[in-house]
Amino acid sequence: MPHTKHKHRKLRSFYIWHRYVGLTAALFVIILSITGLALNHTDRLSLAKQHVQSEWLLNWYGVKAPDNVIIFKSKKHLLVYMDSKLYLDNIQIPDSFDKPKGLISFPHFVAVSLKNEVLLLTHEGETIERLSAVHGVPAGISKTGIHNDKIIIMTDTDLYQTDRDFLKWKKINPIKDMQWSKTIEPTADQLNHYSNLYRGKILSLERVILDLHSGSLLGKWGPAVMDIAAILLVFLSLSGFWLWLKQILRKHKRRQKKKLTS
Repeated sequence: MPHTKHKHRKLRSFYIWHRYVGLTAALFVIILSITGLALNHTDRLSLAKQHVQSEWLLNWYGVKAPDNVIIFKSKKHLLVYMDSKLYLDNIQIPDSFDKPKGLISFPHFVAVSLKNEVLLLTHEGETIERLSAVHGVPAGISKTGIHNDKIIIMTDTDLYQTDRDFLKWKKINPIKDMQWSKTIEPTADQLNHYSNLYRGKILSLERVILDLHSGSLLGKWGPAVMDIAAILLVFLSLSGFWLWLKQILRKHKRRQKKKLTS
Protein backbone atom coordinates (compact mmCIF):
# COMPACT_ATOMS: atom_id res chain seq x y z
CA MET A 1 0.00 0.00 0.00
CA PRO A 2 2.71 2.58 0.88
CA HIS A 3 4.51 1.53 -2.32
CA THR A 4 1.34 2.22 -4.33
CA LYS A 5 0.95 5.66 -2.70
CA HIS A 6 4.58 6.44 -3.52
CA LYS A 7 4.00 5.47 -7.14
CA HIS A 8 0.88 7.67 -7.32
CA ARG A 9 2.80 10.57 -5.78
CA LYS A 10 5.61 10.21 -8.33
CA LEU A 11 3.10 10.00 -11.16
CA ARG A 12 1.29 13.11 -9.95
CA SER A 13 4.61 14.94 -9.69
CA PHE A 14 5.39 13.89 -13.26
CA TYR A 15 2.00 15.23 -14.40
CA ILE A 16 2.78 18.61 -12.76
CA TRP A 17 6.19 18.77 -14.44
CA HIS A 18 4.59 17.88 -17.76
CA ARG A 19 2.04 20.68 -17.31
CA TYR A 20 4.58 23.41 -16.47
CA VAL A 21 6.98 22.33 -19.20
CA GLY A 22 4.02 22.39 -21.58
CA LEU A 23 3.11 25.95 -20.63
CA THR A 24 6.73 27.08 -21.06
CA ALA A 25 7.15 25.28 -24.37
CA ALA A 26 3.84 26.69 -25.61
CA LEU A 27 5.31 30.20 -25.41
CA PHE A 28 8.20 29.20 -27.68
CA VAL A 29 5.86 27.37 -30.04
CA ILE A 30 3.69 30.47 -30.39
CA ILE A 31 6.74 32.70 -31.04
CA LEU A 32 8.23 30.27 -33.57
CA SER A 33 4.89 29.78 -35.31
CA ILE A 34 4.06 33.48 -35.64
CA THR A 35 7.56 34.51 -36.71
CA GLY A 36 7.78 31.55 -39.11
CA LEU A 37 4.48 32.50 -40.75
CA ALA A 38 5.62 36.12 -41.05
CA LEU A 39 8.95 35.12 -42.64
CA ASN A 40 7.17 32.84 -45.12
CA HIS A 41 5.21 35.88 -46.32
CA THR A 42 7.97 38.50 -45.98
CA ASP A 43 7.49 39.85 -49.53
CA ARG A 44 3.72 40.08 -49.25
CA LEU A 45 3.98 41.83 -45.88
CA SER A 46 6.87 44.05 -47.11
CA LEU A 47 8.82 43.31 -43.94
CA ALA A 48 12.13 44.37 -45.49
CA LYS A 49 10.68 47.80 -46.32
CA GLN A 50 9.20 48.42 -42.87
CA HIS A 51 11.55 49.81 -40.25
CA VAL A 52 11.56 49.68 -36.47
CA GLN A 53 10.91 52.98 -34.71
CA SER A 54 11.01 51.72 -31.13
CA GLU A 55 13.79 53.53 -29.27
CA TRP A 56 14.53 50.73 -26.78
CA LEU A 57 14.78 48.15 -29.59
CA LEU A 58 17.09 50.39 -31.60
CA ASN A 59 19.20 50.85 -28.47
CA TRP A 60 19.21 47.07 -27.93
CA TYR A 61 20.64 46.60 -31.43
CA GLY A 62 23.15 49.41 -30.83
CA VAL A 63 21.82 51.54 -33.69
CA LYS A 64 23.29 55.02 -33.30
CA ALA A 65 23.16 58.17 -35.37
CA PRO A 66 26.52 59.60 -36.51
CA ASP A 67 28.01 62.39 -34.42
CA ASN A 68 29.02 64.49 -37.43
CA VAL A 69 25.93 66.26 -38.83
CA ILE A 70 26.21 68.84 -41.62
CA ILE A 71 23.29 71.23 -42.23
CA PHE A 72 22.92 73.76 -45.05
CA LYS A 73 20.06 76.23 -45.00
CA SER A 74 18.39 78.04 -47.91
CA LYS A 75 15.37 80.33 -47.91
CA LYS A 76 12.93 77.41 -47.97
CA HIS A 77 14.78 74.27 -46.99
CA LEU A 78 17.25 72.50 -44.76
CA LEU A 79 19.74 70.07 -46.28
CA VAL A 80 21.03 67.57 -43.73
CA TYR A 81 23.94 65.16 -44.26
CA MET A 82 24.66 62.20 -41.98
CA ASP A 83 26.97 59.33 -42.87
CA SER A 84 26.41 59.30 -46.67
CA LYS A 85 22.66 60.00 -46.27
CA LEU A 86 21.02 63.23 -47.45
CA TYR A 87 17.75 64.71 -46.17
CA LEU A 88 15.85 67.59 -47.69
CA ASP A 89 13.90 68.79 -44.67
CA ASN A 90 12.30 65.51 -43.47
CA ILE A 91 12.68 63.56 -46.72
CA GLN A 92 15.58 61.18 -47.26
CA ILE A 93 17.04 61.34 -50.77
CA PRO A 94 17.54 57.78 -52.13
CA ASP A 95 21.14 56.62 -52.73
CA SER A 96 24.42 57.37 -50.97
CA PHE A 97 26.33 60.64 -51.28
CA ASP A 98 29.58 62.30 -50.33
CA LYS A 99 29.58 65.48 -48.24
CA PRO A 100 27.47 68.27 -49.77
CA LYS A 101 29.07 71.59 -50.67
CA GLY A 102 25.97 73.77 -50.78
CA LEU A 103 22.22 74.17 -51.18
CA ILE A 104 20.54 76.65 -53.53
CA SER A 105 16.75 77.05 -53.82
CA PHE A 106 15.14 78.10 -57.09
CA PRO A 107 11.43 78.77 -57.69
CA HIS A 108 10.76 75.33 -59.20
CA PHE A 109 13.59 73.14 -57.93
CA VAL A 110 16.54 72.83 -55.54
CA ALA A 111 20.22 72.40 -56.45
CA VAL A 112 22.55 70.46 -54.16
CA SER A 113 26.25 70.50 -54.98
CA LEU A 114 28.49 67.59 -54.07
CA LYS A 115 32.22 67.17 -54.61
CA ASN A 116 31.96 66.15 -58.28
CA GLU A 117 28.30 66.58 -59.19
CA VAL A 118 25.16 68.68 -58.84
CA LEU A 119 21.91 67.12 -57.72
CA LEU A 120 18.64 68.70 -58.91
CA LEU A 121 15.61 68.00 -56.72
CA THR A 122 11.99 69.04 -56.57
CA HIS A 123 10.87 70.95 -53.49
CA GLU A 124 9.30 67.66 -52.34
CA GLY A 125 12.67 65.89 -52.41
CA GLU A 126 12.25 63.90 -55.63
CA THR A 127 15.34 63.58 -57.83
CA ILE A 128 15.07 65.41 -61.17
CA GLU A 129 18.59 64.80 -62.41
CA ARG A 130 22.08 64.01 -61.16
CA LEU A 131 24.61 66.07 -63.14
CA SER A 132 28.26 65.02 -63.27
CA ALA A 133 31.39 65.47 -65.44
CA VAL A 134 29.48 63.92 -68.35
CA HIS A 135 27.20 66.96 -68.22
CA GLY A 136 30.12 69.36 -67.94
CA VAL A 137 30.12 69.81 -64.16
CA PRO A 138 33.67 70.69 -62.98
CA ALA A 139 35.27 68.29 -60.50
CA GLY A 140 36.49 69.16 -57.03
CA ILE A 141 33.67 71.48 -55.91
CA SER A 142 34.41 73.20 -52.61
CA LYS A 143 31.73 75.94 -52.38
CA THR A 144 28.41 76.85 -53.96
CA GLY A 145 26.76 80.22 -54.43
CA ILE A 146 24.22 82.09 -56.53
CA HIS A 147 24.40 85.26 -58.62
CA ASN A 148 21.66 86.65 -60.87
CA ASP A 149 19.65 83.44 -60.40
CA LYS A 150 22.53 81.34 -61.73
CA ILE A 151 24.46 78.83 -59.66
CA ILE A 152 28.18 79.37 -59.14
CA ILE A 153 30.62 76.77 -57.90
CA MET A 154 34.15 77.14 -56.63
CA THR A 155 36.76 74.45 -57.18
CA ASP A 156 40.29 74.36 -55.77
CA THR A 157 41.48 76.59 -58.65
CA ASP A 158 38.59 78.36 -60.39
CA LEU A 159 35.06 79.75 -60.30
CA TYR A 160 32.40 78.42 -62.67
CA GLN A 161 28.92 79.62 -63.54
CA THR A 162 26.21 77.66 -65.32
CA ASP A 163 23.38 78.82 -67.53
CA ARG A 164 19.78 78.63 -66.34
CA ASP A 165 19.33 75.13 -67.82
CA PHE A 166 22.56 73.70 -66.36
CA LEU A 167 23.74 72.79 -69.85
CA LYS A 168 26.94 74.88 -70.03
CA TRP A 169 29.57 75.77 -67.44
CA LYS A 170 32.07 78.59 -67.95
CA LYS A 171 34.94 80.01 -65.95
CA ILE A 172 34.32 83.42 -64.45
CA ASN A 173 36.26 85.99 -62.48
CA PRO A 174 35.62 86.53 -58.76
CA ILE A 175 32.38 88.43 -58.06
CA LYS A 176 31.96 90.89 -55.20
CA ASP A 177 29.22 90.29 -52.66
CA MET A 178 28.77 86.67 -53.66
CA GLN A 179 26.04 84.85 -51.72
CA TRP A 180 27.65 81.59 -50.72
CA SER A 181 25.68 78.69 -49.33
CA LYS A 182 26.83 78.11 -45.75
CA THR A 183 26.39 75.50 -43.07
CA ILE A 184 24.56 76.30 -39.85
CA GLU A 185 25.17 75.03 -36.34
CA PRO A 186 22.45 72.45 -35.58
CA THR A 187 20.30 73.01 -32.51
CA ALA A 188 19.70 70.30 -29.91
CA ASP A 189 16.16 69.79 -31.26
CA GLN A 190 17.44 69.43 -34.82
CA LEU A 191 20.08 66.92 -33.76
CA ASN A 192 17.49 64.87 -31.89
CA HIS A 193 14.99 65.05 -34.76
CA TYR A 194 17.44 63.98 -37.48
CA SER A 195 18.99 61.38 -35.21
CA ASN A 196 15.55 59.75 -34.92
CA LEU A 197 15.01 60.02 -38.69
CA TYR A 198 18.36 58.35 -39.36
CA ARG A 199 17.92 55.56 -36.81
CA GLY A 200 14.34 54.92 -37.93
CA LYS A 201 15.54 53.75 -41.36
CA ILE A 202 18.31 51.37 -40.27
CA LEU A 203 16.66 48.35 -38.65
CA SER A 204 14.13 46.44 -40.78
CA LEU A 205 11.19 44.57 -39.29
CA GLU A 206 12.31 41.50 -41.26
CA ARG A 207 15.66 41.49 -39.43
CA VAL A 208 13.98 41.68 -36.00
CA ILE A 209 11.52 38.87 -36.79
CA LEU A 210 14.33 36.72 -38.19
CA ASP A 211 16.42 37.31 -35.06
CA LEU A 212 13.43 36.53 -32.84
CA HIS A 213 12.79 33.32 -34.77
CA SER A 214 16.41 32.17 -34.45
CA GLY A 215 16.94 33.47 -30.92
CA SER A 216 19.66 35.91 -32.03
CA LEU A 217 17.60 38.77 -30.63
CA LEU A 218 18.76 37.70 -27.15
CA GLY A 219 22.42 38.10 -28.11
CA LYS A 220 24.95 35.41 -27.20
CA TRP A 221 22.40 33.67 -24.94
CA GLY A 222 19.84 33.40 -27.76
CA PRO A 223 21.02 30.08 -29.26
CA ALA A 224 21.25 28.55 -25.76
CA VAL A 225 17.66 29.64 -25.02
CA MET A 226 16.43 28.12 -28.29
CA ASP A 227 18.36 24.91 -27.51
CA ILE A 228 16.61 24.72 -24.13
CA ALA A 229 13.28 25.33 -25.88
CA ALA A 230 14.01 22.44 -28.25
CA ILE A 231 14.88 20.17 -25.30
CA LEU A 232 11.65 21.16 -23.55
CA LEU A 233 9.65 20.29 -26.66
CA VAL A 234 11.38 16.90 -26.89
CA PHE A 235 10.69 16.29 -23.16
CA LEU A 236 7.08 17.36 -23.61
CA SER A 237 6.61 14.98 -26.56
CA LEU A 238 8.22 12.02 -24.77
CA SER A 239 6.50 12.66 -21.44
CA GLY A 240 3.15 13.08 -23.19
CA PHE A 241 3.64 9.79 -25.01
CA TRP A 242 4.70 8.09 -21.76
CA LEU A 243 1.65 9.40 -19.87
CA TRP A 244 -0.63 8.31 -22.69
CA LEU A 245 0.97 4.85 -22.74
CA LYS A 246 0.69 4.65 -18.93
CA GLN A 247 -3.01 5.43 -19.17
CA ILE A 248 -3.56 2.81 -21.89
CA LEU A 249 -1.76 0.15 -19.82
CA ARG A 250 -3.78 1.05 -16.74
CA LYS A 251 -7.06 0.67 -18.64
CA HIS A 252 -5.83 -2.61 -20.03
CA LYS A 253 -5.07 -3.90 -16.49
CA ARG A 254 -8.52 -2.88 -15.28
CA ARG A 255 -10.15 -4.79 -18.13
CA GLN A 256 -8.06 -7.84 -17.31
CA LYS A 257 -9.08 -7.62 -13.66
CA LYS A 258 -12.75 -7.38 -14.59
CA LYS A 259 -12.44 -10.46 -16.80
CA LEU A 260 -10.79 -12.43 -13.99
CA THR A 261 -13.37 -11.45 -11.36
CA SER A 262 -16.37 -12.03 -13.61
